[in-house]
Amino acid sequence: MKISFRGALGAAFIVGMCALCVRLGFWQLDRLEQRRARNAALAARIAEPPLVLDAATLRAIAADPARYVDRRARAAGAYDAAGEVVLRGRASGGNPGVHLVTPLVLPGGTAVLVNRGWVPSPDAATVDPRPYLEPGARTVEGVLQAIP
Repeated sequence: MKISFRGALGAAFIVGMCALCVRLGFWQLDRLEQRRARNAALAARIAEPPLVLDAATLRAIAADPARYVDRRARAAGAYDAAGEVVLRGRASGGNPGVHLVTPLVLPGGTAVLVNRGWVPSPDAATVDPRPYLEPGARTVEGVLQAIP
């Protein structure tokens, strides 16, 4: 049996594609293992008791922020509506909206930003935050995240 040049070229192409698919399969398995490791680390951090955000804890976070990412935290203070920020272009269930981010002023005068959540907005850019004001002392619990 004689193999033509086109046949040899086709066979080489098929073998190359098979090798590529096998390599991509190993790459996907590696990504799966990385994601499982990240999920396990995240679950361990969330299982830890929440940090109470006071002056000493905030100094420790400022010194090594990466150490505290994804940790649960609890803070008590009052919202500063004047410093509220609207994160535009957020969607929930296919509906347009925004996220409200409000500084929570702690007793020592330090503030932490609290993402108070999604609010519907027809243009996904503007919202009247007055109906969402929460005056007075508040205690919030959430997960610490770095601001990109």
